[in-house]
Amino acid sequence: MFLNDLNKKFYRRIGGDWLILIVSLVLAFIVWGILKLSLNYNSFFHFKVKITTELPGHVFNSTSDNVLIISGASSGFDLLRQRYLTRNNSNIIELNVDKANLIKSVEDSEEYYLLTSYISGDIKEVLRTRVNLSGIETDTLFFTFPVAINKKVPIKAKHSITYKEQYMQFEALHLRPDSIEIHGEQSLLNGVDTVVTETIFRSNVSKDIQGTTQIKQIDGIQFSNREVYYSQRVGRYFENSINVPVSVKNAPQGKKVVVIPPELELKYRQDYSLKTRYSSLDFLLYIDYNELVLNKSRKI
Repeated sequence: MFLNDLNKKFYRRIGGDWLILIVSLVLAFIVWGILKLSLNYNSFFHFKVKITTELPGHVFNSTSDNVLIISGASSGFDLLRQRYLTRNNSNIIELNVDKANLIKSVEDSEEYYLLTSYISGDIKEVLRTRVNLSGIETDTLFFTFPVAINKKVPIKAKHSITYKEQYMQFEALHLRPDSIEIHGEQSLLNGVDTVVTETIFRSNVSKDIQGTTQIKQIDGIQFSNREVYYSQRVGRYFENSINVPVSVKNAPQGKKVVVIPPELELKYRQDYSLKTRYSSLDFLLYIDYNELVLNKSRKI
């Protein structure tokens, strides 16, 4: 019995020592890896370059067809991130470029090229916190700027608005401007008949609302303006009801149509501050004889 207890304690002690050793080795490896990745290494870096410019009759921006290669030094962390982003084609430098620096291809009206010597300073500025740049290996970048057109489209408000009890909207949401110019390739613009705003959220509203919102971005399309002002008149209401006769339109001469019931109770809401008095002559309820004829149930 004593020997069994001693053996158990011995193996428990040995097992605990092995666990401590393994954990220590793992922690040491992690610390070593962090130290190694924090050091700087010389390497080549690959980027796509997206430029924005104003070429008349063309789209405003384009991403380079070829890759910009630069040499420099950076930390191991940045090297790993850069290689991952390169594999996913998302290592992009964005620049504004003067259209005078773009050279048009003689073979294709949509192709342009740009000497990297014109933008070397901008590249260094963008990468100064990421790469200790020593040289730009690519001397020319090639871009495609498709022919573009302008099109005017209406703006539609996307909203989620709730009102306090006994309050309601007295008009639709008003937008200013209510339409904008969009710019892009004709193939893209052909499928766009309207643009929508970002969702406008308001809750428990009890007074007039106003504010600004942004138009939701559409890939490949530029807007003349993305900011939209919105407003809506909101107020307290009271509910009323009135009996209104039902009439028939388009009935042939000589035909008499009997409507049952001859009148209906109409419930309506109105602005509490106005308190306008309405009569049955202010409303019109009717059925269309042509629809009645087509309806086999004689109910409409």
